[in-house]
Amino acid sequence: MIVVLVACLVALTNAAGLGGDCTGNVALCTFAGQYCGTGGNVCAVCPANSYCVNDGVAVPCRTGWTTAAGSTAATDCSPIGLDCSANANLCGDGITAGQVWGDPIKAVYCEPLTQTCQICPANSYCAGSGLIVACTADKYSPEGSNASGDCVAAPTSAPTYAAESWGQMIWDKRRHRNGGLCENHCSNHGTCEKNNNCKCFTGLDGEPEWAGPDCSLRTCPRDFAWVGEVINSNNLHPWVECSNKGSCDRKTGSCSCFPGYDGVACQRSTCPDNCNDRGTCWPEKHLAAKAGRTYDTPWDNMKHVGCFCDAGYRGPACELQECPSGTDPLDGYGNEAGRDCSGRGVCDYADGTCSCFSGFYGTHCQYQTTVF
Repeated sequence: MIVVLVACLVALTNAAGLGGDCTGNVALCTFAGQYCGTGGNVCAVCPANSYCVNDGVAVPCRTGWTTAAGSTAATDCSPIGLDCSANANLCGDGITAGQVWGDPIKAVYCEPLTQTCQICPANSYCAGSGLIVACTADKYSPEGSNASGDCVAAPTSAPTYAAESWGQMIWDKRRHRNGGLCENHCSNHGTCEKNNNCKCFTGLDGEPEWAGPDCSLRTCPRDFAWVGEVINSNNLHPWVECSNKGSCDRKTGSCSCFPGYDGVACQRSTCPDNCNDRGTCWPEKHLAAKAGRTYDTPWDNMKHVGCFCDAGYRGPACELQECPSGTDPLDGYGNEAGRDCSGRGVCDYADGTCSCFSGFYGTHCQYQTTVF
């Protein structure tokens, strides 16, 4: 017990903790980040703008450089924020003098706008004399770089790929690489390309017949979208599956059209009530031609459809039965002006019969009565 007590007393005489007496022997402040304060001759925290290793002495930083209180190494001294308007070299000469707090050590330069020392920005390097050199357009560097070698090729979104020097790179037959590296052997619906990607087969029209990473999903017929995302010159009608008006069954490759649309690619509208079996359904282009007009240029000339009614019927769905009509018995406007019942009656479109005005009679009100 006596031996241990003596050892402790010896240790206390060889070192002093924070606040300990260091009068006449600054080396007693042996803890890093402490020094022997000149005011009270006691061990204190190393003052700001200097650093203290373990000998009780505070070493000041380079003129104008700063540190936080309690700093323990020369690398803690930093020129960040120092006015360098008169001399850019104040920011440091390369990596040795351009050190800043902490790790990793970063280079510093004289920022031209604020005229203060700042950490060298990304995509450039600061080799010395407080100056900045930009990397070339195709390269980048991290913040605080100090040499041209820090500028490296910019990363891409795809993983690095090294071309193989052996074997066939693009498979032009229905087979896969040794080991089956392509997913599911491309389901026998495509070829295994480089980087183990499946290239799905296309049809005679050049459109993909299969989809998915392993070409296991059927594609559906395509046509101009009724409404789609804007592409190129404000084109709202891109070439898409099911014309954006149906859902694609990936097992069968057929479109299930939304109500009001029809066709293998849901590429056309439907005629109301199938024209009530009193007419035929035609696209706008052909309806215009039947009326002696031209409708070729608009994008929907073969997409919107309408009813061409049989003789004796009219209306959007040919639901109206026309009444007989002829010339006006009083030489007014009759059937030549498109008026029902010779212009002398009201047509009942449900059964196609005329209700003649007073003073007229006949199946199409073609006679004038003398009895009132």
